[in-house]
Amino acid sequence: MTTRMEALRESLDEAHRSAPKFEAGVARAHGFGTRALEEFKDSKVWLKVDSNGKYDLNLAANEYMGDGHTLDKHVGKTDEQLAQRLRDQQSNGPTQAWPHGKPMPSGSSAFPNYQRAEELTERNLNTNKAAIESWIKGPPPASDGDVKSFYDTAPSGETSGRSVSKQPVDPSDPLSGYKQGGLNAKAYDVTGVDTRIRYDSSRNPPFTVMTSMPSKS
Repeated sequence: MTTRMEALRESLDEAHRSAPKFEAGVARAHGFGTRALEEFKDSKVWLKVDSNGKYDLNLAANEYMGDGHTLDKHVGKTDEQLAQRLRDQQSNGPTQAWPHGKPMPSGSSAFPNYQRAEELTERNLNTNKAAIESWIKGPPPASDGDVKSFYDTAPSGETSGRSVSKQPVDPSDPLSGYKQGGLNAKAYDVTGVDTRIRYDSSRNPPFTVMTSMPSKS
């Protein structure tokens, strides 16, 4: 029995590492539920402009529009799962310089829960409302499928989420980045928000949130 369990240790560790947190499950449930309600009609709830001219975001309704994946990739992840994503999205396998393989993304990050993801993403859209409208109008005007990133920071004294960096955050600490730390890489609190919107002329306002994630400020 002991030998059999030892043989299964790696698979069991991976299954344990991959198990979703409650917060991740809730976020995905928001996405699935909204999709079930909206899939057979043109969604009217993904984004509105309120009486004060501010964006009113329903993040869940954006999850399945234009490759939306905020809730699936960037909400409720453990520190290990952030490192796991860098392991699973690589451009090259292990080398002497990159003993754990070289990830394609520069980092992996997650909001703590659905409410925080929606709150900070909506805040980012409203902080950058003038810049978004300028991008849409041009010149040159945005075309269907165009993607643009907009950045903001969490309110003073607050964090936006956790992040594992591809490169070391602290040059004196090899475990501060995936490059040397691999799945043991340290995660850090961050305060920035990176929201990427996709232009869609068939909608009003004419864009959807493709993804939103915590980032370095």
